[in-house]
This record gives sequence, structure tokens and C-alpha cells, in this order.
Amino acid sequence: MTRLIIPFLVALLVSGPAWGKDKAGQFHVLGEGIKKCTEYLGAYGASDLEALGETRITTSKELGTYLGWVQGYTSRANETELGATNIYGMNTIEMAGWLASWCRDNPSKMILDAVSAITESHLRK
Repeated sequence: MTRLIIPFLVALLVSGPAWGKDKAGQFHVLGEGIKKCTEYLGAYGASDLEALGETRITTSKELGTYLGWVQGYTSRANETELGATNIYGMNTIEMAGWLASWCRDNPSKMILDAVSAITESHLRK
């Protein structure tokens, strides 16, 4: 167990904070957010995504990595939107499908772009 925890802690400490944008509105994207939609679609298509009750899912490790990144992003958006518990109004499986649909229409875009698009569309409601 210690062998798994130590590399994680080292990676966490080395990665440093990635909060906020610079004066030009740019920011450093970490993790799966920098990957192209075509890569997400490959993982989504090869995965057996299944609900295990209301709040849990089972899926491939590859798609799970994407969805973990997406859940972190969307959790932060939920936290910052006052008066809302879940601005998206969908569960993880529905969100994974929405992102796949968006990525089919925008294959050269990044996952960050897809998650930004779903966030913007739901904040405007």
C-alpha cells in the first residue's frame, strides 16, 4: 500500500498548483483535459460503462481516468455556482454520453473544450 501512496504524493507535490488564469486568460491544463476528443471517443467506445446504483459506475481503467478528470472539473463548477447542487442535472453515465456526442462533432478539440462546453451550456440555463 505504501508503494502506491508514495509515488502519488510525490506527483502531487511536484505538479504544483494550477489555479487561475494569467492576464491573457490562459492557464495550464493538467491530466486528461489536454487529450483530444478522438482519444476520448476511443476509450468511450471500447468501454463497458455501467451504472452500479445511483452514484457508482464500473468502466475500463482508461475511460475511468477521463471520467475522474471530468468529475473533478464538474465538482469544482458545482462548488462555485451559488444556489446549485448539480448544475449539470445528469449523472456520470449521462455526462459521458454527452461528452462523446460533443466530441463526435468536434474531434480535433480537447477534453477541456468539451467539459467547458457542457459547463457553459448548463450555466446559461
